[in-house]
Amino acid sequence: MSKHLQARKALTLNTGIFGLSSLGIVGLSIFKIIFKGFLGSLGFWAVLALLLVGISYFRSSWKAFGELEYQKSKSKGLMASLSNVAALVIAFLV
Repeated sequence: MSKHLQARKALTLNTGIFGLSSLGIVGLSIFKIIFKGFLGSLGFWAVLALLLVGISYFRSSWKAFGELEYQKSKSKGLMASLSNVAALVIAFLV
């Protein structure tokens, strides 16, 4: 049962990071699209690609948790968070 609780805490933390970074990406992208013409730049497509990769990892982490594969759930959740944070950094720098 302790593996379940550890995986649940890790997945909850990763979900929070994923959600907050997604809000940051969307807000920053909207600002840059309106004021700086961000839509046509290569940075926009890099951010979009990383966001889609993050969503894929996020969905597979929750699926692994549902199938009681806790280690896989934690690693996929971490990858989802890291890809979204990387996309936020790229969106901020570009």
